[in-house]
Amino acid sequence: KNKRIIKIKQTNSQDWILFKDLKLNKWNIYFEGIKSQSNNKKINSQRFNNYGITGCLNFLNANFSGSSITINKGECEDSINIINSKGDIDSIIVEDSFQDAIDLDFSRLRINSLIVKNAGNDCFDVSGGKYILNTGSLKNCGDKGLSVGESSELTSNNVFIHSSLIGISVKDLSIANLHDLKISKNEIC
Repeated sequence: KNKRIIKIKQTNSQDWILFKDLKLNKWNIYFEGIKSQSNNKKINSQRFNNYGITGCLNFLNANFSGSSITINKGECEDSINIINSKGDIDSIIVEDSFQDAIDLDFSRLRINSLIVKNAGNDCFDVSGGKYILNTGSLKNCGDKGLSVGESSELTSNNVFIHSSLIGISVKDLSIANLHDLKISKNEIC
């Protein structure tokens, strides 16, 4: 508690955690997942759990202020899912996601630094909110590097997308204000 560090380690690839109705002021959160014992990479039965939540690491009604989140090996539909939250996140680092690395829904968030490596689906997926991304590096996204949908607005600066199927997708009456965007080795820009 004094060091403001939370460490979470999965014991089963379908384990998940929910942080609800809280303020996170300068906390460092680490989530270490484990890979499923199965070599079958189809979407598993945990697309939505019994509570309708899709992430391994989930935040609902959270207020962020200068916190950092690091997640490795999320085996859920979303490695991290933030819903109906607001505030400033200093950094998010996600590596080796089964499907989406980061899914932000119905929130108003500013992210200073974002690093994603190896996502089975989207690296950064936002919907129904307003988002600011200061710097980002998104590499090896199985589908989209940036996915902006469901009437959301994304403003970004200095984002690099490398080796994804689609660099960026803006849809569903959404707006993307992108400054200094670099896309390389993607099948579709």
